[in-house]
Amino acid sequence: MKEKKLYLVRHSKAEKGIDGLDIDRALNDRGRKDADQMSKRLFEKGAIPELMISSPAARTTNTALIFARNLQFPISQLSFEESLYESSCIHFLKVIKQLDDRYQSAMFFGHNPTVSELSCFLMNDFREEMPTSSVVCIGLKIASWKNIEAGGGRLHFFYTPAIS
Repeated sequence: MKEKKLYLVRHSKAEKGIDGLDIDRALNDRGRKDADQMSKRLFEKGAIPELMISSPAARTTNTALIFARNLQFPISQLSFEESLYESSCIHFLKVIKQLDDRYQSAMFFGHNPTVSELSCFLMNDFREEMPTSSVVCIGLKIASWKNIEAGGGRLHFFYTPAIS
């Protein structure tokens, strides 16, 4: 059975929410730099997904756009899922289960605590808090995304901007 790969990306560092809505917070300078560094690192490692889906929040959208550019992923194929903003782990999982099985790899851009909780849920031995700009790659021995389940994943890598 061919292994599916799920990439979970926590958005990069955003501006402080002083005025305006949380969903509108854009990346700060460090966030843009970290997203650029992380996505280039993935490209060098050949970790390029077939599908990219992001929360519609400005900070996840900005992060996803930087990743798409550096991974040479067509911006026009970047998808946005409104329900990933302020999503629970269980709802996020439902979105993943709806993926088309023709895709062997998918990258999701989301928020904490959800991306950390989902990583821990899918991998029994993963107990990390995902900092901003971090990426976890989970291998899944499943034929269909519908079969994803608790503890069924295997850690391929966990990258953070602080670890070179």
